[in-house]
Amino acid sequence: MIKSGMLWKMSLRHLALQKKQTLLSVLIGSIGSALIVSSFVFFSSFNYSGGAWLNAHFGNIQWVLVPPLEQSKFAPEQLDEISAQLAPYPLSILPYVSSSLTVSHNNGGEARVESNIIGLDFSFDEASDFEPDQPLWSEKLSDTEIVVSRPLAEHLAIEQGDRVQVSTGKDYTGTYEVKLIVEESGITGFRGEQQATGTIVFAESALQHQLSVEEDGYSKIWVGTNTDSDMFITSSDSFRVLDVRTEGLNLISGMKARYGVSFLFASCIAVIAGSLLLVQILFMLADNRQELYGVLRALGFSSSKIGIVFKSEAVLILSFSSLSGMLAGTAIGIILVKSVAGHYSETMKRYEGFSIPILPYFNLPGIILTGSLAMLFMLFIVLIVCHKIKKRRIIDMLYGSSKHEAVGKHPLILIVLAVFTLSILASGFIFGWVFEFLKPEDMGGVPLKALAIILLWLAASISAVYLSFLVLSRFSNFFSKLLIWFKLERSVVFLGTKYPQLNFKRSFTVALLFSVLFMALISTLIVSNQLITQSAVTQENQSLLGYSGYVPYSSDNERDRIYEILQEDSSQSEISEDPVSLESYKLNIDSQLLHSGGVLTLLSAQNEEEMSVRYGHLPLSSRLPSFKEDSEVWKALVQQDDVIVLDEKYALHPDEWSGIWSKAGLPHEPLMVGDEITLSILPKSKTISVLPEKTDDTTPKEVVDSRKVKIIGFVAAHADYSFYNLAIVPPAFFSAYKTEGFKWPNEQLGYVAFHLDNDNLEHIQALRTRFLLNNTNSFTVPAERNTVNQLMNKQMVSVFIAFMSLSLVIGIAGLALVQARAIQEREMQMKMLRYIGFRQKIIRKIFFVEGIFVGWTGLINGLLFGISGSYIMIRLVESYVKPTETLVPIKIPWLSVAGMSFALMVIVLAVSNLASKNVGRLFIHPQKGEEI
Repeated sequence: MIKSGMLWKMSLRHLALQKKQTLLSVLIGSIGSALIVSSFVFFSSFNYSGGAWLNAHFGNIQWVLVPPLEQSKFAPEQLDEISAQLAPYPLSILPYVSSSLTVSHNNGGEARVESNIIGLDFSFDEASDFEPDQPLWSEKLSDTEIVVSRPLAEHLAIEQGDRVQVSTGKDYTGTYEVKLIVEESGITGFRGEQQATGTIVFAESALQHQLSVEEDGYSKIWVGTNTDSDMFITSSDSFRVLDVRTEGLNLISGMKARYGVSFLFASCIAVIAGSLLLVQILFMLADNRQELYGVLRALGFSSSKIGIVFKSEAVLILSFSSLSGMLAGTAIGIILVKSVAGHYSETMKRYEGFSIPILPYFNLPGIILTGSLAMLFMLFIVLIVCHKIKKRRIIDMLYGSSKHEAVGKHPLILIVLAVFTLSILASGFIFGWVFEFLKPEDMGGVPLKALAIILLWLAASISAVYLSFLVLSRFSNFFSKLLIWFKLERSVVFLGTKYPQLNFKRSFTVALLFSVLFMALISTLIVSNQLITQSAVTQENQSLLGYSGYVPYSSDNERDRIYEILQEDSSQSEISEDPVSLESYKLNIDSQLLHSGGVLTLLSAQNEEEMSVRYGHLPLSSRLPSFKEDSEVWKALVQQDDVIVLDEKYALHPDEWSGIWSKAGLPHEPLMVGDEITLSILPKSKTISVLPEKTDDTTPKEVVDSRKVKIIGFVAAHADYSFYNLAIVPPAFFSAYKTEGFKWPNEQLGYVAFHLDNDNLEHIQALRTRFLLNNTNSFTVPAERNTVNQLMNKQMVSVFIAFMSLSLVIGIAGLALVQARAIQEREMQMKMLRYIGFRQKIIRKIFFVEGIFVGWTGLINGLLFGISGSYIMIRLVESYVKPTETLVPIKIPWLSVAGMSFALMVIVLAVSNLASKNVGRLFIHPQKGEEI
């Protein structure tokens, strides 16, 4: 029967006769499919573009080896040692010399200059073994010829054969002829750790000899592999490892996680919402055809054949929905990729000097598969509904007795559970125990108690919609009297709140959709606004001991060179004050006041002026009452040998730290200013670690010395791991235990730090360029990364809200469909009301009030639970924040929330009003002279 052409023609004719309902059904089904397909397009575009970017800029390059901290280059004899170390593995190496360059080109009188260009110098013969598929390495370059990457050539309008000026920023400038312009692929697209804007390849040793970059050595070593294994190499005494390829992968993965997961979450909500409404649509389709199904059953058709007739119409609707969803989803996905990638590219270029070009990728098989999976899911729903329809009796289908449910018959157990769920959540908010359950477990994961609270919140939101229908319907008389002030007749309010009970499941589903979707939208808006505000506050604290910019160094010579770079151009004023050098060491200590001993990071200064300049800008969270100002504390640190200033975390109780933070090294009880503590100085660890080596508690610890100190203040340093467990001590203390001091692996000797205006991007870029031209690429502004994240978070929230707003179309379309179906089902009842004297205008108002009752109940419920849910989510996030961080009070963006609520309520009004205007088409014409 399913192969019968007549069956499909009949199904198409039935759908064509009810165009509006068919179009609304297709719209509802297509939105979920469209959002799922758009998420797939988004992910596939990032995967494809990310892979292309990695191949262009890394090729076979997996890692970069750099010299140990005490060295500036690899000596030629070290290469044999490193080759021997890596020989057992399927790896190839290629040593090279690199330098940051400035390139200028005069094109027809128009001079173009580009800085932050990386110059590469290596052996072409060895490169042919490293990249055997690159034909460039068979070419021969003279000392005055170079190879330029195509993006750089296009930017500077360079053509093959042109001559360009190349400078290292050290008064060494050369003129070179461009022999070749090549596509970026592996080495020819390598941008270095500084993420240069272009690449130039020199003949072997030309960069060394002509531009005086390096002598008798190599800057770094490329390590490559042609295998797909997950092997990795680690730093040793001979070299340090930079995992540059993984950094690129992490950047791409971060973009996908930041946007893709959010879109996928919104898509899943839309699919669930669409599925809930699809069930009601299919039942409405069956109700509309049940007289026909009853006649066919009476003529001898089996229930299975009736099911085939029903499924034919349902499959047609789903086919149209899936096809339109795939087309719309592909378009939405491409638009999203262009929008997100374009904004992301500009943001990254602005703050970090590089970007990953993300291009839309049209994966037709994947799109078809994704759309087909969405359709299979909807077909599964059709089979479930069809199974229930086939169980209907012939007499019920012929007389339509299954169309409506009895009003007021609701299981007592559901009412009790709904009241109980709401009461539990309300008591949790009133007495505060809800927020106690949100604290993380010791391993840092989301605790089961927190998941239980979130599930309770979701269950309570559903219960509230359910109880709202019952209460409003039960007290319709009361509301009809109350709304007389709004010039609504009592009969209008009474019937408008009673009629949804005729098909409770249908009306409840639409209200629930509005509630869930609007709840997700409001909670997302509030939580994201809070996180962005918190991020802005965190950005203020992102610094190195209060310094907004710094450059690490590993030797005294390197430190002096940094000072020279900062002072070489006195006309530049990027830094607001003179730079300072911060050198620290770590000390193993033990104290009865601390949990299992620990490590202190010691800092100091030589005199009062230096102490004040280095640390005077750091705020003290508390100080001895005898000191009237913070400056007196810093003076005391130089004048007295038995005082100390500790990180503010030592003034906190261990219980204030959630389980995800280690309590090792913290005091048993909060320390206070004025406390005197005895520190036992322990010898260096044999293996350098965060904590001293573990020993048996009964074994006495070797103590180098003991020192009793008085706490005169706690400093809010917001220090990272480099200054873990910070202690600022007198000069005598600092110098006394240097022999027992140590550094963690790969930790720098010190930092040249300075104050910058984080908002002045031009000054920051000028300073970064100056460092790059002097082959120093470790200049860091901690707040920059936070700025990038904050801008991207704002855009992600905007797109997510747009996704959720599109999902709300499902609820709006569902309301319109339910209203249209209700008018058809109540045709005889409405005609009867007309005969007993109800004016057509009043009957229209009844449907108008019914639509508002269903839509507004869901919206108001979603608003209330969206706000309450946002409090739960924000408190859950805050429980993972260090107690030393500044928490922003929860602020609800009332203007945005009110604007969204008002807009959606107006839309519900418009949809209800539009649907009620169809009432006049079903009723008898009024008598002559009768008021309509």
